[in-house]
Amino acid sequence: MVTFVCHHCDVTLKKKQLDKHVFQCRRPSKFICIDCQNTFVGDEYKQHTQCMTEQEKYHGPYAQKNKNKQNQQQQQQQQQKQQQEKQAQAQKETKAVIEEQKEEQSQKKQDKADKKQMTQAAEENEQEEEQTNSNWKGWKKTIRKVIKQKANKQIKLRKLKEIVCKKYQECHPEEEMMEIEKVFDEKLASNTKFQVVNEPYVKL
Repeated sequence: MVTFVCHHCDVTLKKKQLDKHVFQCRRPSKFICIDCQNTFVGDEYKQHTQCMTEQEKYHGPYAQKNKNKQNQQQQQQQQQKQQQEKQAQAQKETKAVIEEQKEEQSQKKQDKADKKQMTQAAEENEQEEEQTNSNWKGWKKTIRKVIKQKANKQIKLRKLKEIVCKKYQECHPEEEMMEIEKVFDEKLASNTKFQVVNEPYVKL
C-alpha cells in the first residue's frame, strides 16, 4: 500500500485516506510519496498505485543488480543442494551394489565349500565301500581261511556256512541270506579241495 505525507499538514496518510483529507485540509492538494519522495499535485496521486520497493529506495540503481545477485545465489544454492542429493543417492546406490556383490561372493564361497564337502563325503563313502568290498577275498579263500583257523583244520558244515555267508553279506548287504547260502553250497560242492567228512564236518 502506497503511503503519502500532506505537504501542508505534514500528516502521514494511506492512499485510501487522501480523498477525505483533501476535503478536510481545504488547501490545494499536494502530497509527497514516502517511498519514492515524488510530489503529486492535485489528483495526480490517484495514478500513483505502485511504488518502488524499500530495497530500490535505499540502493537506487544497484537494487536490480543486488536482486539479480540474490537470485543467482539462490539458484546456485538450489543447484548445489540438488547436486548433493544426487551424490548422496549415487553413493547409496553404489553402497547397495557393493553389498549385493559381497553377498553374492559370500554365497559363492558357501556354495563352493558345500560342494567341496559333498565331494569329500562322496569320496569317503566310495573309499569305505571299496574298503568293505576289498574285505571279501572270494569264496575259495574265505572258506580256506576259516577252516585253517580251527583245530585239526576242520569245522562243522553248519558253522562254516554261517561264518562265510555272514562275511559275504557284510560286504554285500543288498543280497538276501537265502541266496547267499545257495551260492555257498554251490561253491563248496564244486571245489574238490574241501572235503565233507563224517557230516557235518568240513576239512581241507
